[in-house]
Amino acid sequence: MVTSQGSQSPLSKDDFGRTVAARIKKAGEPGDVTYVSEDFRIDIVDEGELVQKFNLENVYREYCARRAEDRETMLSKIVQTALVRHKKLPDDWEDAKPDIMLAVRSRATFELLWLEHRTPGGQKRPDLPSFGIGDHLLAMLVYDLPAATITLTGEQLDDWGVSLYEAMEVAKENLASIEIPVAKTGDGFYAVLTGDSYDSSRLLLMELVQDLEVLGDPIAMVPHRDVLLITGADDLDGLGLMAQFAEAAFEHPRYLSCQPLRLDGAEWVAWTPPGDNPHFATYRLLEVKSMAGKYERQGELLDAIQAKEGTKLFVASYQIVENRAGEFFSSALWIAGEDTLLPKTHMLFLVHRERGIVAGGDWDRVQEVVGDLLEETDLYPARYRARGFPTQDQLTAIGNELG
Repeated sequence: MVTSQGSQSPLSKDDFGRTVAARIKKAGEPGDVTYVSEDFRIDIVDEGELVQKFNLENVYREYCARRAEDRETMLSKIVQTALVRHKKLPDDWEDAKPDIMLAVRSRATFELLWLEHRTPGGQKRPDLPSFGIGDHLLAMLVYDLPAATITLTGEQLDDWGVSLYEAMEVAKENLASIEIPVAKTGDGFYAVLTGDSYDSSRLLLMELVQDLEVLGDPIAMVPHRDVLLITGADDLDGLGLMAQFAEAAFEHPRYLSCQPLRLDGAEWVAWTPPGDNPHFATYRLLEVKSMAGKYERQGELLDAIQAKEGTKLFVASYQIVENRAGEFFSSALWIAGEDTLLPKTHMLFLVHRERGIVAGGDWDRVQEVVGDLLEETDLYPARYRARGFPTQDQLTAIGNELG
């Protein structure tokens, strides 16, 4: 077995995968543990059933980012996480309550994982109660252990006889009971950086947020799980600092979202700086960079599913385009004669195979003219099925705005 002890360099991907798989088995996993090199994951099959797909990309990035002397400890934690399915939770809700916590996760992580379950050899979609925060985040319940967490299922809540709402309230109380420092920069830019893996979850502690003095409506962002950023909608300096944090977070192994959220009453809703805001272009670029990777992976999975099921939908690409003013926006091609799954983009260009681009406009304008041809699906990131193609009159009404 390959080990990382005595080496200043991190293990290669394959050595890492083989090492983790071997250690999971040695640590007591009763099932068959297989490292799947081409997908950089570990499969665990128990009694003939695939019980776990352990994707390694994020944990490998985190492992590589650690200091050489800390990587061995990181490997041990990864193994403990993989074995967490064997941990027995308390039978009684009262015994479980002190360790119930909130976890904010990327919606893409779970939606794409669930889509992956439909590919050949995929697992059954798990029942994980959650609620959405903005467009790209989910709040879920976890049982907190010293070295890992167990994401709670709907079946577990039923066994305890509690609702999602009741359990969420308990989790918020547990989170609020932990005293934390809040760093302040300038007149109204705040950062929570405790590093306990729950900083992003503190987004849901309304008393904490509402006690902070900001310019305008509170704006929050959780670029990764170990940071919560808050400023005001009218604080240009604060929004600039927030954008800097977001740009740096793209390479973080626990990346969540660079979407700003505005507090509307007691609910966080998606927010974008208005077009005349000096930071508008910066946040637009952050948005399209974030969405491009999600759509790319979704497209790969949809193609794999179609190959399995024998369907032939055209999965249109999410493209990033720079206009003459140097501003970035997303676009997609709607091609005549193709039964298409379109990503939701800023601009849509309608294409005839012989005549080229015959119309183009922003998404809202296209939907206003030919919304009956766009059927919203249940996919995330959002896709619309275009079964037909606009008439010439409709193309004329859309116009030909090329960005």
